Amino acid sequence: MAPGLALFESVPPPPLTGRERELRRLVAATAGAATGRGHLACVFGSSGLGKSHLMMELVQRLQSIDEGIETIRSSCFCGEGVPPYWLWTQVLRRLSAARPEAFEAAAAPFGSLLVPLLPGPQAGTGAETGPDPGGSPSPFRIHDALCEVLLSLAAQRPWCCCWRTCTGRMRPLWTCSDC
Repeated sequence: MAPGLALFESVPPPPLTGRERELRRLVAATAGAATGRGHLACVFGSSGLGKSHLMMELVQRLQSIDEGIETIRSSCFCGEGVPPYWLWTQVLRRLSAARPEAFEAAAAPFGSLLVPLLPGPQAGTGAETGPDPGGSPSPFRIHDALCEVLLSLAAQRPWCCCWRTCTGRMRPLWTCSDC
């Protein structure tokens, strides 16, 4: 252990090197979202290339530029027993905690459709949309409800979601139930 460092003391990450261009592009995309032009940016690469470090730097940069841009972090879990939509459950939980009134208003029209994503009282209590024939809502209707809630919240205040998928096991984000 280095002299002067207590056990478990947090050490700041090393400075970001060689990724300034990528960081500028991500910041520009997020700035565009803050003015109403939504963006999707994906950072791909092999393990150990600095993707997570780049995203940590993005979050810090965004928070220093504009406190109005909310940043949300989420990640897939690559083990047994992962519930369906886990990545999106984390995103919705964070948004509902950060903006409870706005979240409740955005989720209300979707009633039981959000239950697979957010079981409990925070999952839409408004209009009952009912299950599809067969007893449970179709994945399409769940995804549509999710998109509407996220778009409604983004229209009120911009947000940036940074998530990690399981290394080496890329799956479509909409079906991240078994990542």
